[in-house]
Amino acid sequence: MAAGHIEKRRRSDGSVSWRVVVRVGYGRSAKRETRVVCTTERDQEKPPPKVKAALKELERQAETGFVPPARVMLTDVFRSWLDTHTGLAPKTRYTYDCLVETHFVPAFERFRVVDLRPADMQDYYVLRREDGLSDATIHWHYRTIHAALKWAVENELAARNVCDLSASKPPRGQRPEMKTLSARQMRGLLEAVAGTDLELVVMLGCATGMRRGEICALRWRDLDLKAGTARVAASLSYVPQKGVTRKKTKTGRERTVGLPAFAIAALTEAKRDKVCPPDACVVGDVHPDEVTKSWREKADALGLDGVRFHDLRHSFATALLEGGMDVKSLQDALGHTRAATTTDVYLHVTERMRERRTEMVDAAFDVTPEQLGSTREADVVDLKGAIRD
Repeated sequence: MAAGHIEKRRRSDGSVSWRVVVRVGYGRSAKRETRVVCTTERDQEKPPPKVKAALKELERQAETGFVPPARVMLTDVFRSWLDTHTGLAPKTRYTYDCLVETHFVPAFERFRVVDLRPADMQDYYVLRREDGLSDATIHWHYRTIHAALKWAVENELAARNVCDLSASKPPRGQRPEMKTLSARQMRGLLEAVAGTDLELVVMLGCATGMRRGEICALRWRDLDLKAGTARVAASLSYVPQKGVTRKKTKTGRERTVGLPAFAIAALTEAKRDKVCPPDACVVGDVHPDEVTKSWREKADALGLDGVRFHDLRHSFATALLEGGMDVKSLQDALGHTRAATTTDVYLHVTERMRERRTEMVDAAFDVTPEQLGSTREADVVDLKGAIRD
């Protein structure tokens, strides 16, 4: 292991600064790496434990031939990592910019990358909980920090990713219970919104499971009412300072969804009552955020407390699963990239279906047992004769 040493320097005010020094490499190419670890108010004979620990860590790094820069700030890593993501959708980019500047920068403003410890991550989670963030949101923050530090390691700005340590991970919270509507409730909802600005939006949500932005982006030329299909090719989203933008779907892939009879009837009626240019949006020039606002008002008025517009998508999927659709087909209908995503989101539904299958097996075997070998020999002979004939 590379040999290093600890230096103690007395200051004019009587305090002492402790720093560790180690040489990296051999011969003329060797470099002297120095890290100021801490300052103590009074002089003391032995260095503090954390200084010894810092020396040991620096020696370990020097042995590998790589010692990360000491002055790289954590906030610079976050911003530089984000700048490498040039292909993000405008709203996604805006969301990450807000995450970095609103949460990460204030919390880690004075942290160097080499100073970050698991305890600092745990302190961050406590602060976020005090802000009222959910466990799911805090896990998203953790995954984002993990990704940024992984980038820093790959670019030799950090020696390790602290988030890989188990002590840095936030505790797992319970998955919130999904709120869904039954098929009967969805039909009642469609009657309740008939004649309102939400009629077509809610109808498409219940009938196809499309996302809010996909519904707002759906054009008349994407529909084939004779075939009973809709092509989901784009999504609308709102980004402050940029307005409403049109982009690809969440997965970047187009898909075709089937339209049930009641949806075809509603769309045919809507098309009959007005001029519908091929490039016009089916639900009109609707602001995606206005859909959410109008839905909240309508849901509260109908007593659907806590039911989000996105829950119509979950309700659609749950109805199909309970109706017998397999997970792979549902994945295609929802536009998930992987079937594992579908299974994970609707695990509670598939578990309930598994229980019902078990009940069906129990019911099938709940019969009076028949004595084995009870078939009469004469009957077997007659059957063989019938086959020959």
